[in-house]
Amino acid sequence: MGLVSFLVLYGVDSGLSESAAGALLAGMSVAAVLSRVVLGAAVDRAAGDPMRTVAVMLAVSAGGHLLLLGGGPVPVVTGALLVGSVGWAWPAALTLAVVRRAPDTPARAVGVMMTGLFLGAVGGPLLVGLLAEAGSFTAAWIATATLAVLAAATLLVTGRLEARL
Repeated sequence: MGLVSFLVLYGVDSGLSESAAGALLAGMSVAAVLSRVVLGAAVDRAAGDPMRTVAVMLAVSAGGHLLLLGGGPVPVVTGALLVGSVGWAWPAALTLAVVRRAPDTPARAVGVMMTGLFLGAVGGPLLVGLLAEAGSFTAAWIATATLAVLAAATLLVTGRLEARL
């Protein structure tokens, strides 16, 4: 969410025109919609644990955030589209994983998950904004990449702990 909130501003700072930066935000949004449907369907049909797939999606998203550090139009466009496509598909796959883990109480389980998701949706733009205002989009993109990696690691550890039970 932090990237979406500041993508146009960062894109312009990185050499894109205002219209190109706005088009990039629109393209990222379209990529997000399509990827949630396509990757969500693929995860739904795939064998195996969706949590691992979500962890991979988050790791790829972290890579997209790190591409933003390159500045300039090509890294910004590439990073934003990577985050918008793979990076924004993970909520659908995580919802599937949560429902599969709690078939007797799916509403409660998804409610807990969504609470965390929305806390991040509120906190992410705030964090990016504070870091950017302090003068460093670099710190903002490192923070978002780090948080994505920590989320991926949390999912992998959770999966291992569940396997032991």
